[in-house]
Amino acid sequence: MKEIRSEIYFSVFVFFVLTILFSVVIFFMTHILFSPHDAHKHEQDHEHIYIEPQEFARSDDQDLYSASESIAKNPISFRYIPDDLVDRSEAYGNALATFLYQDTLYAQIEDLSVEIHELAYKVRGNMRSKTLRLFGIFNMEVGEFLSVGIHEFAHYFDIYILKKSVFRDVSEYFYEISWESTKVMQAGQEQGDFVSGYAMTNKYEDFAESYTYFVLHNNDFRIKSAQSDILRAKYDFFRRFVFREEEFFKTDFSVWNKIEKYYWDITKIWIDVKKLLRYLEK
Repeated sequence: MKEIRSEIYFSVFVFFVLTILFSVVIFFMTHILFSPHDAHKHEQDHEHIYIEPQEFARSDDQDLYSASESIAKNPISFRYIPDDLVDRSEAYGNALATFLYQDTLYAQIEDLSVEIHELAYKVRGNMRSKTLRLFGIFNMEVGEFLSVGIHEFAHYFDIYILKKSVFRDVSEYFYEISWESTKVMQAGQEQGDFVSGYAMTNKYEDFAESYTYFVLHNNDFRIKSAQSDILRAKYDFFRRFVFREEEFFKTDFSVWNKIEKYYWDITKIWIDVKKLLRYLEK
């Protein structure tokens, strides 16, 4: 009887130990191997610099800013603050929706919220907890608003779509091109190795600015990348890991075709919104 009792105790002990080990393994796989990379660690950096507003006239071409009819069925929610802003900012919200509801992009999005605020804040936009927040929209014309929205979405894409896998965080392929750590560049980096001055502030803004440049000014990005091996590596990263081979390739939605040697902020380059939306709606 004593031996049987000992065997029972031992079995219970083994079961208890195995349960703990199994729980540890599951926690490790869920929170370390397969979780979005450093999401909470660097979301606080994703606040786009606020620049003093200018007065712009709103476009009367409202019919051009039409999003897909499938919007209500998608896992993307739009919230307007205050509520009546939805009727006064149709061109803004629908322009951003048209970008987000591209078939190939939408298929990768999960639980994205967009908040559009009438009141200005210290920044024009930020991205936190799967929510894009855009502030003071009437301080921006539609093109700038759309550019800021794409920039902030790039942070979402970086964190929640290019996820950490068992072997490697895909985003690291981009970060390691120019960065030793979040805000420390690798030796030898020059201004021409970045798409903008703002991209040089940290590796996450480098990603977001480069993403925005690839989408809105692809031909400009491609031409400049021929002058820098580092910039070329960044351009090639987006063609390989983020966009389909021909997606946005050699397109340019700038209002002017002149290529400037230096930009501080990609979202401040004026874009032809009509041309961009026609391209997105194809």
